[in-house]
Amino acid sequence: MTDISDLNGLYGVFRDDVEYGLTEEETTAVSDHYPVFVDVSVSGDED
Repeated sequence: MTDISDLNGLYGVFRDDVEYGLTEEETTAVSDHYPVFVDVSVSGDED
């Protein structure tokens, strides 16, 4: 299980409509959800 302290602070929702200037119709033609992202850093013993 990932401890919350492993998150380096980069997370969120990618607003492709805003980023690419898409209309609501264009956006929902791709998906009815926005993609989410999180950047996780793992360090320490691999065993």
